[in-house]
Amino acid sequence: ISALRQLDPAEPVATRLFAPAPAIRYRVAEFTGTPLPKDEPMAANPFAGAAIDYRLAADARGPVQLAIRDADGKLVREWSSANPPEPVDISKIGSAPEWIEQPRAPANGAGMHRFVWSLHYPSLTEPANAYADGAWAPPGQYTVELRVDGQTFTQALTVSPDPRVDLAPAGYAAAFTLARKVEALQARIGEARQQATALRKALAEKQAAATDPATRRKLAKLETDLNAISGSTPVPNPINAWAFPPKSTRSLTYLDRALGQLFGTIESADAAPSPDATAGAERLADLVEITLRDWALFREANPVQ
Repeated sequence: ISALRQLDPAEPVATRLFAPAPAIRYRVAEFTGTPLPKDEPMAANPFAGAAIDYRLAADARGPVQLAIRDADGKLVREWSSANPPEPVDISKIGSAPEWIEQPRAPANGAGMHRFVWSLHYPSLTEPANAYADGAWAPPGQYTVELRVDGQTFTQALTVSPDPRVDLAPAGYAAAFTLARKVEALQARIGEARQQATALRKALAEKQAAATDPATRRKLAKLETDLNAISGSTPVPNPINAWAFPPKSTRSLTYLDRALGQLFGTIESADAAPSPDATAGAERLADLVEITLRDWALFREANPVQ
């Protein structure tokens, strides 16, 4: 309705980005129980985030791109109709698809469209997924950009804090800075864990093909060392590996879990980081540097082709 109020019946139909209403940074319940049956009467839940309304006078000839910039003009996040989210692969999930909220790409057809920004920065741990959420965006002034067929439209957007929360802007800024720092560490550890997974796969292929006892012993020793630095515990069924915690704080698995827990703690409330969270981030940052150095030396000393 707010977008319709901005229309003038006398104006020609043209591509337009409407002025967005102020967005309130409030937290919705992450889990409210089992989804209701299909035949249960219910209305759609209100969206959480900033509603971006735009109109295309005709079908776009190229990609429709939406972007968010902060008060300094730095890019916060962007999406493109040419880069839609990956569809849910029901063979890889442990629940019904209805439990998973599927994001949508910007629409590129003629008419009125709405896109909702969740008020989060993009995830640093999933850089290839433009729709994965990272840290909360601090309250403040932002700019929305619509780029389509060589034209660029902009509108100002205000992100307001939850009125129930009494927190100074410096508190939001400190939480955001620390969350992004921790998330960047997560991304580095995640990359190393992917390398460890690839190395473990190559090692398994070598072990399967090895027939010489000396070679098999050498590969078994390498596997033991790999498990130690990665923090993995061999189990018959990999799905049960979560129940076996890593034995060392200087392991990839430990750091991945610890950083994830710290990130969740920082992001769990609209509050300035606690002294424990700040000190924990510094300690984990030191462990990340030491562990990644050890990991680089391990890979250099044990190339498995």
